[in-house]
Amino acid sequence: MRFVVGDLPEIIEEESEENSPTKPLTLPVTINGRIFPREDVDDWTLEAKAGQVITCEVNAARIGSGLDSRLEVLGPNGQVLAENSDMFGLDSFVRFKAPSDGKYTVRIHDIRFEGLQHFVYRLTISSGPWLDRVYPLGGKRGSTVPLQLVGANLP
Repeated sequence: MRFVVGDLPEIIEEESEENSPTKPLTLPVTINGRIFPREDVDDWTLEAKAGQVITCEVNAARIGSGLDSRLEVLGPNGQVLAENSDMFGLDSFVRFKAPSDGKYTVRIHDIRFEGLQHFVYRLTISSGPWLDRVYPLGGKRGSTVPLQLVGANLP
């Protein structure tokens, strides 16, 4: 397994036998969790305001985990707003714009509904700036190059 140091506040999932509701998240945050046992589904809740753009990224397969993640975002009414299973190899990525104020649920599970001790993940959820790409990728040494930034919540 790889060792990862993040730059956001981090929490560790506390597994329980019961289906207890999770504590609401304070964004931005990186959640360190595990899909175990088989058919485990982890739900994380957050409050969002109408028009707020939220980015959710899983880092699992890229750090050596056996997890083939699937992310779903459920709105305040319980309907699926966004979902993804493979954005970065087997790792998921979802960005959504909250249609209304309320409680949103980010759900993560293995696409095959498997789960073992090594099915670990880092789920980062943020409403802050998120850079997807930069154009151009370079320029002539000594010159000033205007950059175009693409992502979410960028100035």
